[in-house]
Amino acid sequence: MGNVKIEVLVEQVLTAMVSDNMSKHTIKLYKVRGYSRILDYFRERNIPFYYEEVIRDFIFERRSLYDEGFISEERWSASRRCG
Repeated sequence: MGNVKIEVLVEQVLTAMVSDNMSKHTIKLYKVRGYSRILDYFRERNIPFYYEEVIRDFIFERRSLYDEGFISEERWSASRRCG
């Protein structure tokens, strides 16, 4: 799936969440605690396109932060679900 821009993919997912009638609160939670973190992760590494390996690295890093007590279970869960 290498030639899909990560921003476009995230917007498509958020649009699908709205279409599936998910609550505004849930969508905001995923957007703020999950997808924004993923976008930041890609941007910090200057990677404009979605790559499964990068998502795996992101999830691994977030899990490490959770295991070490630097992020809450709620933030870890949102990151994992969005990844």
